Parts: sequence; structure tokens; C-alpha cells
Amino acid sequence: MFMDRKKTETARDLPAGMWGKTRREGQALRGQVTPRRKIARHVVAGAAVLAAWAGGAQATEGGGTAYFQGQKTTNLGLLPPDGFSYSELNFFYDANKLAGRYGQSFLPKYHVEVEQLGARLSYVFPEQFAGTKWGMTLQIPMLQSMFQKKSPDEVHFPVDRRQWGLGDVKFAPIQMGWSGDTAIGHIDHNVQVYLSAPTGQYDNTYPFNVSRNYWSYWVSFGQTWQPTKDIEIGFMPSYIKNMEDTHTHYQSGDEFEVDYNIGHRISGYTWFDINGYYYKQLTGDTQFGRPVIIPHDPGAGFMGRVLGIGPQVRFPLFGVGVIAKWQHEMLVENRPQGDRVWLIFSGRF
Repeated sequence: MFMDRKKTETARDLPAGMWGKTRREGQALRGQVTPRRKIARHVVAGAAVLAAWAGGAQATEGGGTAYFQGQKTTNLGLLPPDGFSYSELNFFYDANKLAGRYGQSFLPKYHVEVEQLGARLSYVFPEQFAGTKWGMTLQIPMLQSMFQKKSPDEVHFPVDRRQWGLGDVKFAPIQMGWSGDTAIGHIDHNVQVYLSAPTGQYDNTYPFNVSRNYWSYWVSFGQTWQPTKDIEIGFMPSYIKNMEDTHTHYQSGDEFEVDYNIGHRISGYTWFDINGYYYKQLTGDTQFGRPVIIPHDPGAGFMGRVLGIGPQVRFPLFGVGVIAKWQHEMLVENRPQGDRVWLIFSGRF
């Protein structure tokens, strides 16, 4: 995760690890679906708890997303090095506010925590095809816990709830990357196509689950620009499309995400970055084919937004690449507002 992009220093030259359902379905109102108050509360109160193991905690069904938000914030234009490589993903999320449509606090005494341990396995072919590197990635949330506290007057579920289990597996069957030197510096590009399969534990009587219980797919286009060998600027826009949850007949809207970093080399393979993400839901949610109305968000389709930003440091440790980062959330709508902490270890087989 910590390589230069100069032609004289390729991933192969680097040490290992250094690259980095409700009784009634709903009633019609002006052609739209109005969920019952209890269901609406479940959706909103579950928003934070359904923070996806990869850092997603937006609107959409239950407030979650399949996209691993804020995870990839280094070398955004690069593929992993040739051959097999791995990453261990440790993630903690803490939020004390559930923001409404205009950023106001929607529930009192609200607190949620999410913990995740995941693994990412990648393979990149050593050979180039038409001047392009090709690879694939499998990502598995090996362990996930979710914990919710609520105000005692909110009695739809117990004050405290936990759920542990395997989350939804992500697979990128197509990853392609290319690079080149330009008049303004070295630039790396990649395109990745991801699928998220509903493989995780799911119970539709729960207000939250570790699985999204529907298929999702997205396309990402990553870029990294190095104007000098000590400066790195990267961004990766992604467009996420969600399929219908067959249990609830709820379909989350389309989502847009940009992950970014601005980094400076301190020395060797040690970098300090400003990192984060911007998320915006582009289309509203539907249920039974009709737009969803949420009491605190009438007519808006329960669309979420968030900007995350914070510091990041990456460095080598005993032949393994280490990334430690904090991401603070702001400009939040229709989702929990909190902080993320990541600790990621990467290496090569």
C-alpha cells in the first residue's frame, strides 16, 4: 500500500506488505406507501445498527449499505501487487446521534457501536493484456458484532441488542488497472466491478441484521496522481445499485460514493494522509414498487448523505503494511453521525 508509482519502482520491487415483513403491507397515500409508525421507527432506529460491516450507515433499507464505505483510502488508482495478497480489516464505529433530513437529532439518548473483523484476498495476474493489469478480489466479513442502546421510552425493542455472525461476501470478478507518466506527474487508474451477495445471517423479525438480504453491485473508477514522489492525491467514485429484498419487498435507492486521500511521504514508506469519503443517495427507496414515506422525511424517499474526514498514517511493520485511520462524520442527513476507526494489516503470500 505504500509504493511509489515511478517506473523504476514497481510492486514487485517492494517488500511484502508494502502496497499497499408487517401484518399489512402498507396503505396507499397519493400513490405512495406510508409505513405504519412502528415500522417507521424500526427503520429509523435500526439505521445506526445496520451500519454495514464495511462502514456503511446511510439511509436505504434499515440505514445500511453494501458498499464498504471509507475502507479504501490509499493508492486508490492502483491494483494490489502481482500474485496473491491479503488484508486484515479491523473496524470500529461509534455514534451518539441519529440525524434527520436537516441534520437535527431525531432520537434522544441514542447510541450505537459496530465492530467488524474482515479479510480481503486478492490475486493480480503477472502478465499484462493490452497494456492493462487484471485481477480479482474476495472480501469476507469474518466476524461482526452490533450493539444498540435506546431511550427507555422507546420500547419496540429491548434497550440493548446484539447480533453476531457472518456478513455479506463481496466479490470483484473484474479489476483492471493501467498507469503512465504525464507532464503533471505519474497517474494510476483502475476500474473495479463488485458484487455483494446476501450470504450473511438474517432474521426479518430483527430491527437490524448483519446481512443486507439483497444483492448489490457497483462500479468504481479509482485514480491516484503523484505530482512528485512525496505527494499523493487519490479519489475513487463508485455507483452502487441495489436489488429488492425479497422478504420485505423493499428496494433501496441508488447510491454514490467517493473515497479520497491526500498524502505526504514522511520518510521511506511512511506516509501521513488526510482521508475520508462523501456519500449521497441519489434515488429514493421503494417498497412494493411505491416510494417510501418516512414520518421525519416526508416525500424525500429517506435519502442519506454524509461527509467523512480525518487523519491517516501508513507505515511498514515487520514486513507488513499497516494503516491506521480515523474518520469523523459531518453534514449528515437521514443516518447516524459518529466516528470510524480502522486498523488494517496487509501483506503478500
